Amino acid sequence: MPNWNSLNPISRGLLQAGLFASALSSLPLQAAETGDSATTEDTPSAAPALKTVTVTAQRREQSVQDISNAVSAISGEDLQKTPTDYVGKALTFVPNAQAKSPDGDDRPRWYIRGVGTGDVGAATVFPVGIYADDVYLNAPLAGADPLFDLERIEILRGPQGTLYGKNTTGGAVNIISKKPSFDTDGYATLGYGSKNQKIVEGALGGALIDERLAARVSLYTKERDGFIKNTNLDKDHDAIDREAIRVQFLAKLNPDLEALWSIHSSESRGNANGLLPVGRFPWLGGYTRANDRKRYLEANVDNKSKVQHDGTSLTLNYALGDYTLTSITAFDQTRQRAISDDDLSPVEGGRAYANNNWKQYSQELRLASPTSETLRWIAGAHAFHEKLESQSATSIVDSGPGAAEYSGVSYEHGNTSYALFGNLTYDFTDAFSLTGGLRWTSEKKNIDLDLQQYTGDGFAGDWWDQSSLQNANAVTLAGLTANGNAKRDKHWSAVTYDLTPEYRINDNLRVYARYAKGFRSGVFNTGLANSLEQLSTVDPEELQSYELGLKSEWLGGRLIANANVFYYDYDNMQVNATTTTANGSIVSMLVNDAEGKAKGAELELQARPIDDLLVQFSASFLDTEFTGDRWKGNTFVRSPRHVYALGADYRLPLDIPGKINIGGDVRYQSREYFISALQDSRWSNLYQGGYALANAHVTYATADDKYSVTGYVNNLGNKQYQVHGISLGGGNAPYWVAYGEPRTSGVAVTARF
Repeated sequence: MPNWNSLNPISRGLLQAGLFASALSSLPLQAAETGDSATTEDTPSAAPALKTVTVTAQRREQSVQDISNAVSAISGEDLQKTPTDYVGKALTFVPNAQAKSPDGDDRPRWYIRGVGTGDVGAATVFPVGIYADDVYLNAPLAGADPLFDLERIEILRGPQGTLYGKNTTGGAVNIISKKPSFDTDGYATLGYGSKNQKIVEGALGGALIDERLAARVSLYTKERDGFIKNTNLDKDHDAIDREAIRVQFLAKLNPDLEALWSIHSSESRGNANGLLPVGRFPWLGGYTRANDRKRYLEANVDNKSKVQHDGTSLTLNYALGDYTLTSITAFDQTRQRAISDDDLSPVEGGRAYANNNWKQYSQELRLASPTSETLRWIAGAHAFHEKLESQSATSIVDSGPGAAEYSGVSYEHGNTSYALFGNLTYDFTDAFSLTGGLRWTSEKKNIDLDLQQYTGDGFAGDWWDQSSLQNANAVTLAGLTANGNAKRDKHWSAVTYDLTPEYRINDNLRVYARYAKGFRSGVFNTGLANSLEQLSTVDPEELQSYELGLKSEWLGGRLIANANVFYYDYDNMQVNATTTTANGSIVSMLVNDAEGKAKGAELELQARPIDDLLVQFSASFLDTEFTGDRWKGNTFVRSPRHVYALGADYRLPLDIPGKINIGGDVRYQSREYFISALQDSRWSNLYQGGYALANAHVTYATADDKYSVTGYVNNLGNKQYQVHGISLGGGNAPYWVAYGEPRTSGVAVTARF
């Protein structure tokens, strides 16, 4: 037997999993039941089996345990335990996945197994696909709607494409709303918490026409004061004001045809980012802000932001005998407008403005064979078109000789893609199955961009309005490519595939291997520092993934244990880097002259050792490294090497009507970096060391569960931890940093009917 200390963490994980499975498979155990809790007949005193979530991650209704893929599911019931309304907070027990919010709740930064992007360009393609009720959302702000009245959230780790509408290298996240039913039901929740937080949400649904037409209306509002004080203006810097509505109609048009029409709208106002300046800023008259980690700034501009997301979709399911034809037609529009203090200082040094408008249309068709056949398959086609209109500008009041006092970028961006995909599974025996998927993608993009850079003593009217540049003192910045128009168009196509053999050792234990090739389409770099020549074409990236995994249920369904190990080979990575314009503003640029490797291991456990106790545990290991010349030896950003999470919920036995549940969790993560460069200990503002966060909640519910009161505390230890960092070069150069939420608490009252 090899020396234990000589094994790397992945090999150790494989050996542990094998020993664990071998030991348990020798016991007379029973498989878990899917659905509601149940007790086994031969052990009447046994605790109830764990509930397993039914998902559609593979475009069929399946228990999450029956999917040969790294899939995690969070039920709507779990989301309501501690009124969780932001997707990043829902990932406590999802291995190697995070969605932190240094830019405010409007834009989660999704990273799965180290695959993500920090580029904030409006035309950036995200490597993690975000879906709302099976509709792919391309705009980087569209996937940040608040979580309310949901059935579940599904998180798939690893390349996806042969079952999903969009091809992604990092994974896919599907947020599933609670659908209308013909039984009347609903709920209403009132919440109040730290920083004067007020949340009101609720839903009501039921039949409009018996067995023919049903509807459901869901509402949400949230207000909260900011954690950061702008002492210069005596205002909160990052206050939240959000509202959303969703209306759905479910129609049984005939015994074989069902239609679901969804209309949704959300609006977020004043949700500014949480960046704080740190250090000395020579171009701002030497303004200095100490690195005291206090939540304040002295900006002379009141940052304002407004994001609105509206959309509608029509989903048709048509039974063609034993086959099912699905059509999903959707339109989404996301609008963003923001004005901010570009330097976040009390000096009138600069301002920034953004106005973006995304419109997307998508159509997906799928035909699925019967699920009971030895050969099961799904074939589909996906069409997508997006038009983006973007305007942004920065202005510096006194930027020195030869520097641009005004820099404006505006462009129209088109994105059209088509795809054909298929996935089939064949059962060679009762124990052995093989699944394969194939996808062809064609994507065409074009851009028409204008760059305007001016120097002068002042501009008439609103400086961010380009029509105000008619001032006689405004002079065009010198240089052949400093001003003007540039156009680009590009077409990419790719064939990707996956292969997954699965073997059922017994009713409790299944093992699988998965190979997948992922593709992330190319893009144009719109982060222009000072020249039209910087409008470069960023090539597509490719990822090859190798994975071994097991899924198992033990002890009569009281223990669920899932584990996997994986290896990534990453080529032509699209990575963001920061630079500055001639007037000193930070610009995020996208490059892809990098390659990388990643390897990791993941473990998920759920257990109900006694009737009234539920325990959850997850652990992940992730080892990433850039192998190209640019950042060779550095790790991927937002990729902590170790993450552990432990949680428990206990129901107190009462002699009076009702029940009390006490719960909590703690999550530890090791060091993570925020940029690809400058990763040694000298740049302490560009990484966060290891830290742990703990949360707790208690709920009293009536015996019939119609009424409940929940109290909760998040970040019990009031840990101050950094979630972002930007630098102009390291060393003595200034930084901008952002911190996670401090300790918060609240109470929520819910009535169900």
